Amino acid sequence: RQIKIGWYLSSLSIAVAFFGPAPMGSIHYVYDPMHAASYAAFSPIAWCLFFAWTVFTAHLGYRNKVIDFFSWRGFRVTTRISYAVYLTQFPIFFYNVGRTRAPQYFEFVPAVLFNTNEYLVVFLASFLLTVLFETPFINLKKLLFPSKSRTSAGLPAEAAAACTAR
Repeated sequence: RQIKIGWYLSSLSIAVAFFGPAPMGSIHYVYDPMHAASYAAFSPIAWCLFFAWTVFTAHLGYRNKVIDFFSWRGFRVTTRISYAVYLTQFPIFFYNVGRTRAPQYFEFVPAVLFNTNEYLVVFLASFLLTVLFETPFINLKKLLFPSKSRTSAGLPAEAAAACTAR
């Protein structure tokens, strides 16, 4: 019962965060700074509540379609490379900004099309950083420090079995 209430509240929070700015998209919308400020302040909290609840229930062993979706093996590629993207995008971006010697007129479509070289360099640098450094060091850590099972981590055997049986 408590799990269902938690899912209802977290689903409500993600729905409010996702659909909250929908009225701002109306052609007849009159800008309200209070509406914009409250959305900017509370939307990240609502997203975090949803994902915190998802991680919490997955950790407890509960399964549903949301947890199965976020547990998809295909996401491993993006999760492994995301930290490398975080590390490489700003130096590459600032290098390209520093290389610019004259003001440029910004247009969306040409900017997206002509900045693909920047996207490719970020992706290539991130891929190389992941393959050459992050993955080998993760494997080295696994070899040097083998992970303990749940029962050896301090949980009684029946508690560990109950967590995995759900």
